Amino acid sequence: MIKEYSVAYNDEENVQWDEVEGALIKTSLRGENRYQTEAVGKIVYNTKGLRVFMKAYEQHIHATHIDLNSDVCRDSCLEFFIKPNADDPRYLNFEFNPFGALLIGIGSSAYDRRRLDEINPEVFHIQTRLFSEGERNCWSVSFEIPNEVMAYLINYKIPIKKLKGCGMTCNFMKCGNHGDKAHFLVWSENGDSSEGFHNSKLFGKLHFSV
Repeated sequence: MIKEYSVAYNDEENVQWDEVEGALIKTSLRGENRYQTEAVGKIVYNTKGLRVFMKAYEQHIHATHIDLNSDVCRDSCLEFFIKPNADDPRYLNFEFNPFGALLIGIGSSAYDRRRLDEINPEVFHIQTRLFSEGERNCWSVSFEIPNEVMAYLINYKIPIKKLKGCGMTCNFMKCGNHGDKAHFLVWSENGDSSEGFHNSKLFGKLHFSV
């Protein structure tokens, strides 16, 4: 089912993510979720751009990749897909492992997507954290997508005051392609998994509070 998410305005330097509405990443695209992992994604925005937070609960956290645009989907991985413009089929996808290694791509489908090797990951202010809640192991990633970076990458030029009704869509994913712990979970879906995570028709609608 296509989901909807309300994005709150927040200009705090340190966002209190526990107080922000979460999007549960729990629908399996490939059969039963036998790994029993749980994950959540959250977004806020301000005049500078979008800020995104994702957290996963998983007993066996796995990470090996450290380089930009390495195959972090083979580690414990959290992903965020954003399609800023209703009249442009392209989207950006951000993939992270617990080390904070980033894979970033742009395209309109899984078949024409290009990895952005020219980008400097520092512009996204990526932060990761490994911790535990009770007996559960957790890891999280937070990052920013500045307006000027979005404009440079995908010609996104919607003024902050016109975000309401702009047609922006997104999706959150949790995956891990490592042995018997493989799993592929998504927040928003419509039953068509032919392109996996890269089907923008799956993306949920964003509603901004302005």
